[in-house]
Amino acid sequence: MAAGGQLGMGNDPRYNNSRCFETFPFPASTPAQQEKIRALGEQLDAHRKRQQALHPALTMTGMYNVLERVGTRDSRASPGDVPRP
Repeated sequence: MAAGGQLGMGNDPRYNNSRCFETFPFPASTPAQQEKIRALGEQLDAHRKRQQALHPALTMTGMYNVLERVGTRDSRASPGDVPRP
């Protein structure tokens, strides 16, 4: 909450990109590194879009939950984890 703001009667937290994202200390990178990051980002975005086209009910949270389970070798990570419409 220190980098965000408050909004409404209940003082609900509010994201503030000028205080959160824009001040993030990104490391200096070479043009080659920037190109590699851009290419990897595009591959990740294309993969996400393919998976969401195949599984319309799949949310970003659901996708990351499967990834987390695979990364920890959780036996629950299976195609059944993908929500069906």
